[in-house]
Amino acid sequence: MKFRYFRDPILDSIPDLGLAASPVTVQNRPEVLKRYLRAIVEAGILARENPQLAARYFLEGAGQRVTPETIAAEVKVLSALRADLAGADPMSRQIGAIPMKGIALYTQFFVDRGLTAQLVPAADIATNQFIAYANDFDRKAFIARVKQLR
Repeated sequence: MKFRYFRDPILDSIPDLGLAASPVTVQNRPEVLKRYLRAIVEAGILARENPQLAARYFLEGAGQRVTPETIAAEVKVLSALRADLAGADPMSRQIGAIPMKGIALYTQFFVDRGLTAQLVPAADIATNQFIAYANDFDRKAFIARVKQLR
């Protein structure tokens, strides 16, 4: 099976994924969320810096057979979706940040199409309050370490 991927520049300001937590969880379990988001940031960098290892980890986690062929297939997918992966700039301190402009576009779309009765402010839906923590680690050391792993 072959896939073709098309990108439209307008999508750059609209997040294509997000993590959800209730306000109660955000308030009562911030340390868990911080650690989880740090893992997401590190996983994004790993996928860019060592795609073969990321592919192997993905296959193992999904319970699939790990063979040179399945790793090669997953690396192709990672390569095709590279622009959508977190950590386009592995040295950025904003990996994982949700563009509020994109959330505002979503909510306006919902109102314009009659999916919601009123406009909901982006700040009522999304937060970037854990991004600083998620990005607070020694990137150079992390990148050097994941490049050495096989």
